[in-house]
Amino acid sequence: MTYIDGHVDGENGLENIFGYISVAVSPDNAHVYVSASSDRSITVFERNEDGTITPIGAVVTSTSGVPAMNAIWDIAVSPDGKFVLVASSGSNALGVFARDADTGLLTYQGIYRDGVDGFDGLSKAFTVSTSPDGDYVYVGGDGSELAVIALDDEGVGTFVQSLTDGVDGVSGLNRVYQITFSPDGLFAYTSASAGNAVGVFSRDPDTGMLTFVETSTVSACRGNVLSPDTRHLYAVGRSPSLLVGFDIDGESGGNTGTLSAFQSLTSENFIVGIEGALQFALSPDGRNLYVADE
Repeated sequence: MTYIDGHVDGENGLENIFGYISVAVSPDNAHVYVSASSDRSITVFERNEDGTITPIGAVVTSTSGVPAMNAIWDIAVSPDGKFVLVASSGSNALGVFARDADTGLLTYQGIYRDGVDGFDGLSKAFTVSTSPDGDYVYVGGDGSELAVIALDDEGVGTFVQSLTDGVDGVSGLNRVYQITFSPDGLFAYTSASAGNAVGVFSRDPDTGMLTFVETSTVSACRGNVLSPDTRHLYAVGRSPSLLVGFDIDGESGGNTGTLSAFQSLTSENFIVGIEGALQFALSPDGRNLYVADE
C-alpha cells in the first residue's frame, strides 16, 4: 500500500470538509462524495486516472436555497448514479440530491423529515442505503427506528414503512450503524450498536417492505459485510465479540437469510490490540478482511 493523495480542510483553498464523516464513490468510479457533519455539507471530488482526487464543488446546506441538514452522518449514491442521498441526524431527515453523470455536481432535489408530510422513522437518521435495484431507500438511526422510502425516477420520495425496535416483536434496530442487502434484494441485515446485534429482515422486492426475522449477538455491532458468494456474513463490534463470522442459511438449509455463527474473535486473537472495530472491508475475492480500530 502506497500513499497517493490527501486533502485537509482549510488547506490549498479546500473548505467544507470539517467534521468529515462518510465517503461514497459513484458507480462509474468517476467521482467521490464526502459528507461533513460540522460543515453540514457535501463536497464533490473528481477521480483522476492516477488515483488522486480533485475537489470540484460542494453543496453547503442552509445556503443557496438548500434547507439545513445538520449533522450529516452518512452518504450514499444510488446504483444508477442519478442521486446522492444523505442521512441528517441533527435534522431527523433524508436529503436527496440529483447527480450530473458528466460533471458529478449535485443539485438539491428534496428533504424528507421525521414527522412531516406523513414520513416516519427518520429520528436521528444515522445511516442510509438503497436496495440493489435502487427503487427504495432505507434509513436507520440512533432513534431505534428504520424508515423505508420509495424513490422514483425523478428522485421524489414516498413514505412506505417504519419499524421501531421493541415494537411488534421487532429487534435489531437500536442505534443502526449499517444496513446491508443480499444481492437478490430479498434480505436486509442491520448492525445495531446499542442493541449488540445483527438484525435479519426479509424484504418484499415489489413493495420494499421489511419483515423482522431474527437477531444474532455481536457486541456493539458497528458493521457487517457479505462474502462474494453470499454464503457468509461478517460483523464487527467491540470485545468480547470483536469479529463474528456467520453462515447464512447454514442450519435452515433454505432461503431464509438466517444466521448461525461459526467463529468469534476477540482482541486476544489479534497481534495488535484492537478493542473496538470501527470500519472494515472484505477483499473482492473474499479471502482477506481488513479491520480499523476506533
